[in-house]
Amino acid sequence: MSFTPMEINPKLLEHLRAGHQHHLAGQFDEAETQYRAAIAIDSTVVEARFLLGSLMLQTERGDEACELLTAVAESVPGHIGSRYNLGLYYFEHQDWNQARKYFQEVDSLDSTRWDVVHKLGLCAYEQNRAPEIIQYMHRCVQMNPTAPNAKVLLTSALSESGRFAASARYASEWNYAVGGSATARVQFARALARAGMSAQSDRLLAEARDPDSSSFLFVSGYALQASGRLQEACDNYRRAVELEPDFVAAHLNRGMVLLTLGQMEEGWREFDWRFRRGASQHYAVKQGWPEWDGRQLDGDDVLVHSEQGFGDVIQFMRFFHLIEERGGRVIFDSYPDVLQLLKTQKGAEVRDVPETFNLDIKWQIPLLNLGKLFAVDLDCLPTDPYVNASPALVEKWAGRFPADDSLRVGLVWSGNPAHANDHNRSMALKELAPLGGLPGLSLYALQKGVTEGQSRFAPIGMTVVDLSSEIQDFSDTAAIIEQLDLVICVDTSVAHLAGAMGKPVWLLLPAFNDWRWLEHIENSPWYPSMRVFRQQRGEGWGDVVERVTDALAEQLLARPKGLAEPFRRLMVAEQDGGELGELLEAVPDELLQAPKSLHFLVPLAIRHQLTAQLEARLPDQSFWRGWLGKSRGEAGQAIALWRDLLAQPQADELLVRRALCEALWTLGQASELPSLAQQSLQRYPDCHEFHYWLGQGLRASGAWAEAEACYRQVLAIAPRWAEARINLGLCLWRMEQRDEALAQFEYGAMCNRRHPLAWFYVGWYLYELQCFQVAEQVLDYAVTALPAQARTRFWLGCCRQRLGKLEEAFADFQQAFEADPALADIKYHLAMAAGEMGDWPRAEVLLREILSQQAGNALANIGLAVRQLRTGNWSEGWARWESRLQLQGNVDNFAERFPGNPLPRWDGSPLAGRHLLLLAEQGMGDTLQFLRFAQRIEGHVTLAVQDSLCPLLQSLGLPFEVAPLSPMVELMPAADCYVELMSLPHLLNLQGQVAPVRADYIAPPLQDHPLRDLLAEYSGLKVGLVWAGNAKFTDALRRHCPLAALADLIRQNPSVHWISLQKDAASNQAMYLPEVAEQLLNVAPEINDWLDTACIVSQLDLVLTVDTAVAHLAAAMNKPVWLLVSTLPDWRWGEEGEQCDWYPSVRIFRQSQLGDWPELANRVGAALAELCPPEAVK
Repeated sequence: MSFTPMEINPKLLEHLRAGHQHHLAGQFDEAETQYRAAIAIDSTVVEARFLLGSLMLQTERGDEACELLTAVAESVPGHIGSRYNLGLYYFEHQDWNQARKYFQEVDSLDSTRWDVVHKLGLCAYEQNRAPEIIQYMHRCVQMNPTAPNAKVLLTSALSESGRFAASARYASEWNYAVGGSATARVQFARALARAGMSAQSDRLLAEARDPDSSSFLFVSGYALQASGRLQEACDNYRRAVELEPDFVAAHLNRGMVLLTLGQMEEGWREFDWRFRRGASQHYAVKQGWPEWDGRQLDGDDVLVHSEQGFGDVIQFMRFFHLIEERGGRVIFDSYPDVLQLLKTQKGAEVRDVPETFNLDIKWQIPLLNLGKLFAVDLDCLPTDPYVNASPALVEKWAGRFPADDSLRVGLVWSGNPAHANDHNRSMALKELAPLGGLPGLSLYALQKGVTEGQSRFAPIGMTVVDLSSEIQDFSDTAAIIEQLDLVICVDTSVAHLAGAMGKPVWLLLPAFNDWRWLEHIENSPWYPSMRVFRQQRGEGWGDVVERVTDALAEQLLARPKGLAEPFRRLMVAEQDGGELGELLEAVPDELLQAPKSLHFLVPLAIRHQLTAQLEARLPDQSFWRGWLGKSRGEAGQAIALWRDLLAQPQADELLVRRALCEALWTLGQASELPSLAQQSLQRYPDCHEFHYWLGQGLRASGAWAEAEACYRQVLAIAPRWAEARINLGLCLWRMEQRDEALAQFEYGAMCNRRHPLAWFYVGWYLYELQCFQVAEQVLDYAVTALPAQARTRFWLGCCRQRLGKLEEAFADFQQAFEADPALADIKYHLAMAAGEMGDWPRAEVLLREILSQQAGNALANIGLAVRQLRTGNWSEGWARWESRLQLQGNVDNFAERFPGNPLPRWDGSPLAGRHLLLLAEQGMGDTLQFLRFAQRIEGHVTLAVQDSLCPLLQSLGLPFEVAPLSPMVELMPAADCYVELMSLPHLLNLQGQVAPVRADYIAPPLQDHPLRDLLAEYSGLKVGLVWAGNAKFTDALRRHCPLAALADLIRQNPSVHWISLQKDAASNQAMYLPEVAEQLLNVAPEINDWLDTACIVSQLDLVLTVDTAVAHLAAAMNKPVWLLVSTLPDWRWGEEGEQCDWYPSVRIFRQSQLGDWPELANRVGAALAELCPPEAVK
């Protein structure tokens, strides 16, 4: 620390400096004496108070330190040190809120400190704030990829939030960067397991081993747990805590697995570790009261603290009477929402503010710890009903239920959106739509929260009585449940409430369920009246609802009343596979008039192709006649019927408008949707469906932002609507909001795990983001676990092709072609896969087959051109290479970018005074490579190049003008014609004359360049190193060599000066390899443009690089270049040999097997030994 005198007393300054020196030397008493002497002179000097406060923290005098540092922070708004030290103090004392407050203040003052961001992420972890964990750990990893546990916490938080693909993406990139990490692979597997991709997860787990790492054992345990392999998970957690006895998360997870397995006694002991985590702010020790251990009491008060959710409160309050039986009085502090219900129950005095009790409390206990006292044997749980509804409220609600014989069923489809597992356990009401097709049933919505609005607009064919808006608290819910025959719900507090009342309740569970529901069984030892319907691995909610519907049908048939006899006969015949036509004809006309009857009959007729028969019996039911016709593919007639119906005053306008919107979309008449949906919203502003259809119409017209707003309106009410998520993702993709687009595709897949389109878009978009390893896993799941789609198989083949899994890719393309021969570009990909496997004759046959049917097919022509250029068939190759300009979406196509441009394209004839605008295209390496041909043109030429190349090329004194590409519109008026740079070999008829006129055709004047002496102090062999190029290139994974594969080469050649020219994110790989990083001189921060790069290259003896623009630059400067390429290199490097036609100074090192970079690095090492013998010394 330096001290600026300003107007500080010299004596005070002397004390400060002396104190600081003692402080640094660890002489704390002497330092404190000096600091206090300084403060005695002037107590307002900030540095003195700050240093004394910091010293007190180090000497464990926290209260005094906090007082001093807080005063500094409050008096100096921009003082970082005081805030940081306060954050550290509170962090160490597990006061996460205070720590978070001060670290956030530091971060707002200086956002570049990874350690502060890391601490914020850790605070978020301790408080279970998943969005903040993701936010801060993502930033932390960007700043410092090696920050302790940052990647584990980031990938874990993403997995737990439903962002399985993003989590797997980070884990895959992490694994690649370090050259293979067991922990990274397991995190990859964990992400897939949490998404239900058990087979894919298991394969990854089988490849990862690190049995002596507690961290590895923990994350692999979680992956096994998510895959349903609970005993294996438990064993891993056990080994983790054996290696690290205080591993809190491993103890806690083991406890939950043991409880799930029914091993209660040991499970409760491990579950106690939840209080070792800061996130478990479930209860605080009050006034030193001891925790009750189950002993006999003598009228003592026991304070029971609420913890976790409402369901936990209801589940564990069953034990209150056992406390009373042991002579205690229960004082229970609880949540306001459940307070009134609890106050009506016997066995506890309930308060919501324990500080106001003013009672003589002797003992306290957290609510769930009653389990370790009273629930060690599941066969001995108290299971008699222990919650009663208020008689007054029961009477109040009785009037809402008609006096009929129908089966009254309450529905709850969604839990608390803030719950960490809500993306797993909740569904949309539309998933329960099949229940609406059962006769003799009355459905009542008990849903509360943001999703309750769905019941007001239940799916067509489903009648739901909406009680949600009138429910004030759990007392109302209990009074309603008292009058129902059955409650069907997801894992929410209502399930506990119905079970605690002894009412029949059917619980719908995801595959990854909470510990209290155990595994595999269809009942619950906690609630005798409960029946459990579970997702099996790989299932979605549709599978569960199908089983629920069948079970409900059986219950309806077993009831002696409530079901019309014609309907009973139809249901029995359908179950037995009998003839339905005559029974349908026998249904009395009066039954055909009731909406609920048609909700049963219409789906039945559709299932059994009886739509025409039923339609004939509904002459006055225009809506349902249209619905039946639409099911037969007659959407146009249905639309006409419904348009006429809208004009009739007695029509159910809401129903008709909803059906009409869907039919218009089905028929491809999306342009009509915006006006219809907007009119409908004026009539029904709360109907989320009309927002959806408005979004569909707007998206179809390209109004992405407007459509986005519509989908977000839908998701505010129906967050589990998969189609809304998918279409929102498509809008965000179009708007280039990449991460958010991927998130919506992921959420769509999590909303409906059997939705082929949702999974397709996750996989396809990961491919677009070049996350090929993750995309492969997702698409493999989609084709093996879901109904097959040819295009999904096609994109799986594309992934595998990029990953070098050529035989698998070829098989995928073959299957996609057989399933759908008309699939776009499928034969081209089949041909290229054959060629890459070495069967070029077959590839050429396929490509020429395409051209025989479509002579101008750009892809087929390019495929042949690449082959011909690679093998030296220059004349035909250059001619076919022109087809690149016909590719749809080619951003380098001048005519496509400027469709109204007046410039003709140059045909290669003499310019004769004309001004030619020559346009660079594709990558910067292509520009540097093809620059040699521009020098052959005689006449007035302007070469427009990528902006960052301009300083370099403008310095060369070329016989033509060099200008940046970006303001191309400004260049056009001065030109008479244009042409693309890579067309010159064809237009100039150069055939195979590709060698440069001179070897160093790029020779910039560097004598005055500020970096000219950057490497002057280094003697011996100086080798420039580049291991990755532009990550946006589709073949980047094949081109790029992970730095980890070169690690041994670098370590084994300490006499070499390794100069890193690596730019962009790939440079971070060095941070994962500290031993390698020590030997790398990273000059990339000095490089601002290509002239800077050229200056550094000029000082090197050798450039070792993968296929990047640096290779072209160094070779064009005639520097020795050792080029590392895969077995499938770019066409310009040919098929074999160490030399190339383009650059005399290039030596090519080719992989022996695709992806085997370490073997290639060994050959480079052997060659390097000839240049730099082992006895050489730096």
